[in-house]
Amino acid sequence: MAKKQLSNQPFPANKLRIRMYCQGLGDCFLLTFPRTGAGRKEFHVLIDCGVIVGQPDGPAKIRQVAAHVAEATNSQIDVLAVTHEHWDHLSGFVDAQEEFKKIKFDQVWLSWMENPEEPMAVSLQADRDAKKQKLAMALDREQVRLGVDGKQSDAEKFAGLAGFFGLEPGTAVKSMNDDSEGLDRGRTGAALNFVSQTTDDRWYLEPGSEPFTIDGLKGVEFFVLGPPRDDKAIKKDKPTKKGDEVFRSDSAASAHRLEALAALDMPDDSDQVDGSHLPFASRYGVSLEQALDDPFYRQMYDDGTDEPHPADWQRIDDLWMFSASEFALQLDADTNNTSLVLAIRLPSDKVLLFPGDAQVGNWESWHSRKYKWGAQDVEAQHLLHNTIVYKVGHHGSHNATLRDKGLMMMDDPDLVALLPVDEDVAHVKKHWNDMPFTPMLKELKSRTQGRILRPDHDLKHSETDPDDESVVSWVASKEKVIGMPDRSLYLDYFVPLKYSSA
Repeated sequence: MAKKQLSNQPFPANKLRIRMYCQGLGDCFLLTFPRTGAGRKEFHVLIDCGVIVGQPDGPAKIRQVAAHVAEATNSQIDVLAVTHEHWDHLSGFVDAQEEFKKIKFDQVWLSWMENPEEPMAVSLQADRDAKKQKLAMALDREQVRLGVDGKQSDAEKFAGLAGFFGLEPGTAVKSMNDDSEGLDRGRTGAALNFVSQTTDDRWYLEPGSEPFTIDGLKGVEFFVLGPPRDDKAIKKDKPTKKGDEVFRSDSAASAHRLEALAALDMPDDSDQVDGSHLPFASRYGVSLEQALDDPFYRQMYDDGTDEPHPADWQRIDDLWMFSASEFALQLDADTNNTSLVLAIRLPSDKVLLFPGDAQVGNWESWHSRKYKWGAQDVEAQHLLHNTIVYKVGHHGSHNATLRDKGLMMMDDPDLVALLPVDEDVAHVKKHWNDMPFTPMLKELKSRTQGRILRPDHDLKHSETDPDDESVVSWVASKEKVIGMPDRSLYLDYFVPLKYSSA
């Protein structure tokens, strides 16, 4: 049943409205501040707009979201901030492009990773695009769609990872070549191209110590925490062997790192002719035609027809699929680590943290510098200590929220979490059974006292979550939330803005 769309509420004075859209497994946030000075009364910041490949009615939902954004902003947005190149953050700029063309964007904020004049960014982007092309070719193979062992779930898991780049089985290679400018960057690249063309006022933000301010926003400062300018930090998406950086060690994945490296040379179609895609030299192999003429094969494996025996799964030609899955996981994680991370300081000295889908290396890099906080120099812990709104990274996965240098430092009693997740889609359709990750979620519930906004949970569930007795009632904050009871198109959370008398 379609979610009921709420009419826009009158915008209150001296409050920030954070609107989380409920399109499914994807991010789209509209922050609306009261504007100071002449002109429009509201200042709008849109952070990402996308939904994952495979979300039921995903394209239609994201078009509905885009149309609502246009209505809510009177088709004028001050800042569009895009965090990173993943479909669940970008799909709206392709699937709802006609709706977004009707909106005027004054500024676009991207990370330095998207700067076409930045040599390091160009190099990293070229490497990512080459890997995406390999991913597209792997996805389009019949063996991947069906699974080497005949289990559809294997193919679905692989396709789920490829979906972060907007790649779909049967159309992936085409999607990597349909960019109107011939940049061969696929649908996520096309989305970023559209975003960068919405205005000439493009900001490529760098991590640093000095916050910046925006005309029209009194007492509001923006800190850029990531992505780091360190290639090693960007590629550090997993915890160390001790595994104490996050809420779980991912040692199983790291054990297959060599397989992931092998997958970088997955074959294209031309390799099929010379046999260079095979795990061993061609002279050691036996073609199917030769096998069918061999008495031993006929006796041991053949079923009496000219077709291969059901034991065909024993062939090793396509063992690369297992490498491809790890390769896709690695590429996904490295891209998450390029997330633009914004910490927004309010006039009350409280902080909103929007980390995109930053993983270990990105989070850790925040602690490598000090930040200007008025007349003080403070560390990242100070920003985290003052965080009252945390946009949970990567839909609550285990390694997108740092533990000791992240969530454990968020100890403000008013902390609220925004968790954009669709658990049914994550578990049933994508086979991501740890999304959201239970140990992290339990700690999050404790630190927020149950104040977690989720598009897939209603108010009653938030009050009486049966798996965690420590969760307290959400009732005290009901007046701050609009839309929770009927899981509408969006949820609104209101934050008081306490201005100083100076």
